[in-house]
Amino acid sequence: MTEYYVVYDVVTGDVRLRGSGSTGATANQAVPEGAAVLQVPPEAFSGFDINLEPIREGLIGLVNHNAGEFRLRFITDVAGQQATYLSKEEEAKAWTPGADMANFPFLAAEAEYTSMPIADIAALVLGTAAAWRGLAAKIEGRRRGAMVELAAATNVAAMVRASAVDWDALAAPMA
Repeated sequence: MTEYYVVYDVVTGDVRLRGSGSTGATANQAVPEGAAVLQVPPEAFSGFDINLEPIREGLIGLVNHNAGEFRLRFITDVAGQQATYLSKEEEAKAWTPGADMANFPFLAAEAEYTSMPIADIAALVLGTAAAWRGLAAKIEGRRRGAMVELAAATNVAAMVRASAVDWDALAAPMA
């Protein structure tokens, strides 16, 4: 399989070298100080100048993928789970002591199978939902910020900087 790459100035974004080679060619480049290497789609070489659009599209995909992978550290992503989380939150918001448990099937089932009091489950669900909402908002804000930065980027270095999101920093206050 052929890899395509550019070696670029990390400050100015000027492409110093473009090339291709077999698998591993990108990683095997001797990169001078002040430069970096980036594997790019072959469409980036469609002309005399580097075509930034395929690079931008690839980095947008990378940011979206990384945002999704980061989310998966905090949620369970299986069919129907999102609906379950939302149903449990709705029940937890509505639950009051002495309520008819027939109206709270998720909380009742969880209480039955975990032997936890429903009040504790409701408090846990609400606390978890609030914490997740805060983190999810940060993830989405940073993801969208990266999209705006990528759209405005005019060279490879600016695009790489825009796509280099420190996802772990978003969760640091939660630790």
